[in-house]
Amino acid sequence: MYNRFFAFGCSFTHYKWPTWADYLYAGGIADSYENWALPGGSNDFIFHSLIECDSLRGITSEDYVAIMWSQPWRIADYDNERGWDMPGNAYLYQPKERAKYLKEDQIHLENQSYFRATINMLQAIGCDFVFTSMERIDLQFDDVYLTKDYFKPSMAEFLGYTGPADSTWRETLPGDTHPSPREHANFAKNLNLKLDTTLIDRLCAASERYIFESDSPHRQIITVFPEKIPVDRLPRVAGKINSGSGRLVNVSTVQPFSW
Repeated sequence: MYNRFFAFGCSFTHYKWPTWADYLYAGGIADSYENWALPGGSNDFIFHSLIECDSLRGITSEDYVAIMWSQPWRIADYDNERGWDMPGNAYLYQPKERAKYLKEDQIHLENQSYFRATINMLQAIGCDFVFTSMERIDLQFDDVYLTKDYFKPSMAEFLGYTGPADSTWRETLPGDTHPSPREHANFAKNLNLKLDTTLIDRLCAASERYIFESDSPHRQIITVFPEKIPVDRLPRVAGKINSGSGRLVNVSTVQPFSW
């Protein structure tokens, strides 16, 4: 068991029902857990969050870091009034004038820099870590950056997608294509870590009952571990936390889920 577990990513890591990261903690990977992911998170956001986390928490060799990298073509914005604003894929969910300035080669170059810098940082710390991604990432320039061997199969690969998955994710609920609680649980168990799978299955079953037996499943929010939310992350407004949607929300909106 590790001392602390830090998770980073997008909504595939921090969502309204348990994700693979929650299941790793439920399965006993560490004594404590913080989830620095936010919905819509881009890879630059993930990298900034890792640096901020290390600056605030001081990641050590006794900790475990897991990162589910996001789509390379996402764009994130930050300001001290609204925190992080991350609509997601720039080609699908952001103004067209923004997307037209994207340069594919530069995107791949920047993302490889994030990956390589993160590897170097975590290796220097001496902690165990794992890389995965929500979709397959085309690791261009890998003859220079040498990052491929650090990546486990993506969530898309694990779920059997053979091509770009962004527009073809299967629905868990009508209009909601995020992986289901069970898909997340199975993904966590597939990472080959020493986990209590009985506890993972128990959380999964409780989550499925709470969501799918509800009259309004879209509104069901399951915060299994409220302590996972870093309430002191930037912009550090008392009583507020980032939502990822360009607004800060009250900490009081986070209610624990009993399982």
